[in-house]
Amino acid sequence: MTPYEVRVLNDYGALLVKKGSTQEAITTLKETLVIDPFFDDARFNLGTIYHLTGESRKAGDQIMHCRESQKKYDFLKEMK
Repeated sequence: MTPYEVRVLNDYGALLVKKGSTQEAITTLKETLVIDPFFDDARFNLGTIYHLTGESRKAGDQIMHCRESQKKYDFLKEMK
C-alpha cells in the first residue's frame, strides 16, 4: 500500500537477506536510500550485508555516512 515508505522497504530488504536473496536485498536497500539518504537503519543493514559478504570497504563506506552515534562506533569497532 505504501511502496515508497522507507521503513517498509528496509524491513523488506532484511526479509530478503533472511531468504538468501542478498543481491535483491542490496538493491532494495539502495532504493530506500535514494528515497531517504539519511535513513540510517537502511545504511546499517546495507553495511551489515556488505560486511557479511566480505566487502568490508563498502560496509565501512555505508557506516561512515551514518550520523554520529554509539551504534556507528560499535559497528566500526566490530568490523576491525
